[in-house]
Amino acid sequence: MNGAGGACPRAPGDVDVGSARPRLAGVRRRHARWDSLTEGERYAFALDDMEQLFGPVVRSEYTGVGATQSRTRARYALGQAAMFTPGQLHDLHPATRTVEGRVHFAGEHTSLKPAWIEGALESAVRAFLEVDPR
Repeated sequence: MNGAGGACPRAPGDVDVGSARPRLAGVRRRHARWDSLTEGERYAFALDDMEQLFGPVVRSEYTGVGATQSRTRARYALGQAAMFTPGQLHDLHPATRTVEGRVHFAGEHTSLKPAWIEGALESAVRAFLEVDPR
């Protein structure tokens, strides 16, 4: 429900939160598991998952070079993303994308899809078009 008492409009591809709860719980468990691993253990964890998707070719193609990151342990990230409380996104969204002189803001936190790569990409396109509206 929105603040006016009506149903919130859904964007194409939106997921009913009720049906997503079991999957989201699994994602949270995997995220906690990832953060508990050492960097070396994360490689094995990631390769196991990739092997399930793409088969044994993953092991033969892996060069032994890579990088892993725990957002929870990252000094400047300190977690995944900002999570808005009910009503905050609606109230704060216009201010997050306000142009300040020659400074334009982009990032998932300035989109209507916070914490998603899609929001980051959409905000990048928006900021680019603000700077160069050709």
